[in-house]
Amino acid sequence: MPNIFDDYAPYRPFLDSGQFTHCIHGALELLKSIKEMSEAQFRTAHKGTPFYVMGFAAFASHDYSAASLFFDAAVEEDLTNFPGRPDSPALLFMQLDASVDNQLAHQIVVQVSDNLIALIRDYNGRANAQALTLNDLRVFFLRPIIRSQQRQQRALATALISFVAEWPYRRRLISVMEHGSREPFFLHLFRGCLLFESLLKAQTKKALTETTLGNILRRDVRGELALTNPDVQETDFNTIIAGLSANMGMEDTINSAGKARNTLGHNIVWPTANLNTTTYDLLVKNIAAACIHVISKLYR
Repeated sequence: MPNIFDDYAPYRPFLDSGQFTHCIHGALELLKSIKEMSEAQFRTAHKGTPFYVMGFAAFASHDYSAASLFFDAAVEEDLTNFPGRPDSPALLFMQLDASVDNQLAHQIVVQVSDNLIALIRDYNGRANAQALTLNDLRVFFLRPIIRSQQRQQRALATALISFVAEWPYRRRLISVMEHGSREPFFLHLFRGCLLFESLLKAQTKKALTETTLGNILRRDVRGELALTNPDVQETDFNTIIAGLSANMGMEDTINSAGKARNTLGHNIVWPTANLNTTTYDLLVKNIAAACIHVISKLYR
């Protein structure tokens, strides 16, 4: 049966000319129009193409959260309509698989993969890390989550990808903007911290008896994460920044990420002059290492 979303793509000229905002608007209008004309046709049609194209356009526009939403919607369409196909462009993106180079988002996949490899290498060099590779992470984390019957679990994959993808862009911004609101940087860091906490709560290797981050670390997964005295209590974000250094051991790394979560989760108006390119990178690496440590210890 012909698929209108494959045969008709009025947004494509905007994509080809780099007018990404217009591309997203055109694709959304197309989806809205078809849904209004025929709810039944809209529901049964394979909408993976416009969702995937919007994902690419959103990434190119630095709207990483929206891009994750669109790519995940494309994944859902592919899993529903072609359940036996493992190599659709959306699935390749979600697995950070650049082995097929004729996918629209291939360069994005390469860039995000390179950034994640750098963060994995940073993690592997820390004391008490359990070393892994990008392919390890792909095999025992990304792929099982993508195929999970619990669709909401894919938020873990999209959050990891968007956090890693956003890092170089925010770093470029902070390097040239010494003053002004730190909100975009705080929110990026907090999303990584929230991913860290969510990874702990979503894992099934160790049953949890606690609900708060500090208690989970102290009472539920201390042994699994090789922690001795985890402490994530902090009231001043500047104290966290002052305590940063390269290649911190995993306990200090996790404490740093947890303290960032407990400060940034309550306030985005920290008057810090010490959050610069260097300290921002250090904190991003700590948060990423904390996430990777949970994945390495509790997801394989």
